[in-house]
Formats: sequence, C-alpha cells, structure tokens
Amino acid sequence: MSRVDVWSCEASGGLDAVLALWDRCMLPEWPLDLEALGRVLLPQSEHHEDHFAAFVDGRMVGFVAAPVDRRRPYGERTGSISLLLVSPEHRLRGVGAVLHERALAHFREEGASSAILGASSPMFWAGVPHNLPGALAFFRAMGWSFTGHSIDMSRDVRGYRMPEDVRRRMDAAEVVDSTATSEDLPEVFGLVAREFPGWLEVYRGVAALDDLDDLLIFRDSGGRVIGSLVMSSPRSHPSRTDCIWTALLGQDAGALGCVGISADSRGRGLGLALVARASEILGERGVGQCYVAWTHLAGFYSRLGYKVWREFAISRRTLNAHARAHHSAALLNDGGRIPGAHGRIDASPLHARQ
Repeated sequence: MSRVDVWSCEASGGLDAVLALWDRCMLPEWPLDLEALGRVLLPQSEHHEDHFAAFVDGRMVGFVAAPVDRRRPYGERTGSISLLLVSPEHRLRGVGAVLHERALAHFREEGASSAILGASSPMFWAGVPHNLPGALAFFRAMGWSFTGHSIDMSRDVRGYRMPEDVRRRMDAAEVVDSTATSEDLPEVFGLVAREFPGWLEVYRGVAALDDLDDLLIFRDSGGRVIGSLVMSSPRSHPSRTDCIWTALLGQDAGALGCVGISADSRGRGLGLALVARASEILGERGVGQCYVAWTHLAGFYSRLGYKVWREFAISRRTLNAHARAHHSAALLNDGGRIPGAHGRIDASPLHARQ
C-alpha cells in the first residue's frame, strides 16, 4: 500500500469530495445531502483547522472532523471526533488509525485534556450509532470504552393534540405558554444560564438568527419564566442543524430539544406539558415527524407517543499530553501493520489538492 498523507484542510474547499466519501461509507443507513453536510462541517472549520483528510496517491480516501471546544481555558478543553470516514477499499489498512492518531494529536496541540466521540456543536450524532457496528469495533480497537448510551426519538405530530390529563395539570399549575419575544430573552437566558448552562449557546444561537418564535416558554401565575425549550421546523433559519436527517424523516421534519423546567417548579408534570405544547405548535406549522436528539429519557417522551428512532454508544477519554495515540493490529486482516502507512501533516488546505 502507498503511504497515507494526512493534510489539515478546510471543508469548504472539498465538501463535494467529503460527500462522495460519506455516500460510500454511510449509505443506506445515513443519507445526507451536500447542504446538510455543510451546515455541520463548515461552522466547525470556520475559524480553525479542525478537519483532516487522508490521501493515497493524490486521492482522498479518508476524512476526520475533529473540532475542539475552545470556550474553556487551554488545558481544560474537550475535543470531539464528530466524523471519521474511510473509503471501503482502504479499510483495515491503517488509514483510519492514522486519522484517529492525527485527531488526538490535534486535540493535545489545542489544549484539550479530554476527547469524546460525537456530541460536537453542531453535530451529526451524540455518539457512535449502533447501526454502524464497524465503527463501534474500530473505536474499541483504538482504545475507547463505551460507558454510556443515548437515543434519538421521533413521532408524527400532524394533527397532534395535547392529552387531556397533561392539559389539566398545566391548567392547575396556572401556567401560560408563549413563544419568546426580544423582551423575554434576558429572563429566558437567565433561567438557562442558571439551571442548564450547557444549553445557553443553543438558545443564544437561535435568538441570534431571529428565530424567536422557536423558543417556547412557560410563565407561572406570577409572570416568572419557569420553563423553556427550543423548536425547529422547515420555516426556521436554513443554517440550523436541529434536524439534518430529512432524507430519513421527511422534508417536513422538525425538532424540539433543550427542554428545561426550573428546579422549584418540577414534579408537577410541566416538562411533559411543555413538550406536548411544542408538539402541538410544530404540528400546526406543518411538521410531520418531530425529532428529539440526544436524550436518555425514553420513558418521559414515550408518554407523549415518541418512539426510539436511533441509538448511540457514548465514550469519553482523558488525553495524556505525552501519550501516543493507540494503534491496534486488530484492525488489520493479517494481524500486522501495513508498511508505508505514514501520517504526514501539511498546513495546505484541502482545496489546494483539488
């Protein structure tokens, strides 16, 4: 086998090539169009070189997206392998291992102390999809342990109506729902920052795109914001990535997520009412399948008719600044390393190779 050259790259310069690789690796399980692929990848590489492509004899045979969450101080950041593709004819030849090693090295260079699989922002998946068994085997061979589980759920919300028992709870609590206005934002952001800080960037992003009517809020009888969630539908801003799987869920698919009720208002069924009201609204906006990503609350959502759609394995690992990435002979058919599989790093963008 010829040597493997790994180049840092800009996804914007070779998105067509990445999509061609995606189609060869991911179909039929995960169909995706060029526009949706770009919505996830381009923001990751807008300001930093977080993507790498593998070439053999000048042809792209692999790709890894390795964004780093730079909101935390250097040395405390987290890197995510959000996507790793290897063309079928180059698997079991060390290409995936070279890309994996380059991603981990990149994380260390950028001050990350830990790494995760998936769960980037924006993201394809919350972890490694269960319906890609080869990917699960690859990452195990690379030294990852899967210790968590996540699910995506969905249901058809056309004509959906809130169950009467849920509505009665909402009425008994004297809760009023509305979509957000600009005047609501300080209080909404305050609730999220105080009780769900990991979601604040999502809320701010939706507001920055002027999708305020995609923020559903609950106010109590005193007028205080006690709950909120994020919705999306085909009328939402086209750059949103709440639901990129429209080839599977339908072009009229929508989504909801980041569902939160203030701590002092929990235990009264208001979270269920919030989701039910959002499902009603999305149905009224013409949404077919409503998608819920990255949750472990199957029992909660199933009470409103949502069903498990996909499942994911979750993994996180600590990065030793002096450690080399793990290579496993288990990836290779003959049990040995392929001679000539090297990783050469070059700062040239991918489009320079086209």
